Amino acid sequence: MRPGTPKLPRIDRRSRAARLLKDEAEALLDGLGREPSAADIILVEEIARLRLRSAALAASPNSSAREAVSIASLILEALRRLDIKPPAPPPPPTIADYLASLQNAREGDAD
Repeated sequence: MRPGTPKLPRIDRRSRAARLLKDEAEALLDGLGREPSAADIILVEEIARLRLRSAALAASPNSSAREAVSIASLILEALRRLDIKPPAPPPPPTIADYLASLQNAREGDAD
């Protein structure tokens, strides 16, 4: 570590918060659909921290709506920067699938 570099807060990796951070980050990385770059990893870690803060804020009786909106905005911006693509929609049924469903419906009516 270079002199003058601030020390980062440590998180006990056994804590519930650390497990939630890890799970959130893994889910985002799985949804990325590509090999993550260093910048992607930083964004994912920040989103996970923001989500944890958002959950803590929501559970607090003294929560601030302004802070909640600010956190949500930061999360949305970071997700936009990650450019996570939604999963492709399932392909439409084929004609054979459609005819088979009609046949199954007729057989069900005959019973």
